[in-house]
Amino acid sequence: MRTNNKKYGFVITLPEYGATIPTLWQETVKFAKANPQYLPANNSLKYLATDQTRDRKMSDNPPPEYNNCHFWSNFEVGDLNFWRGEAYSKYFDHLDKTGGFFYERWGDAPVHSIAAALFLNTNEIHHFADGKLSIILMIIRIRRDYRLIDCSWIYTRSLDEMSSR
Repeated sequence: MRTNNKKYGFVITLPEYGATIPTLWQETVKFAKANPQYLPANNSLKYLATDQTRDRKMSDNPPPEYNNCHFWSNFEVGDLNFWRGEAYSKYFDHLDKTGGFFYERWGDAPVHSIAAALFLNTNEIHHFADGKLSIILMIIRIRRDYRLIDCSWIYTRSLDEMSSR
C-alpha cells in the first residue's frame, strides 16, 4: 500500500443499520461545512451519497443524503498517519463532543468509512477485491434480506465515475 500511496484498504462494503446512526451524517455535514479545507476535490463523496443526491457537494444546501454504506471494518488496513492526522482527529473530536458514540451507538465502520471517503483522494483508497470473501458475504446477505442496498456496486460505480474525471 505504501508503494502505491494507498492510505486505506478494505475488503467489502455493507449498509449500516440507520437506526444506530440517526444524526451521524447531520454532524458530518456540519463538520464538513465548517472545515472544507479537509475535503479534497477528488474524494469519494459519491460513494456515500444516495443516487438522488450524488451530484451535490457537502457545501450545498441541501447537502447530499447519506446512503448508509460503509467499508466493513472487520478487515481494514489504514495508514496511521491518516488516523492521527489533523482532519481525522478534528472530525473525531467534533463527533465525540456530540455524544453520538454513546447515545446512538456510532461504530468504527461508518465513522472510518465517512472519514476515508471524505478526507482522502479516491486513488488513496484500495479495495482488496480477491472475491472469495465478497462472494460468501453476498450469498449470506441475499439470504438474509434481498432488499439490502448493494454497497459494493455503489462503490464500484463511484470509482468508475470518479476515475473518469
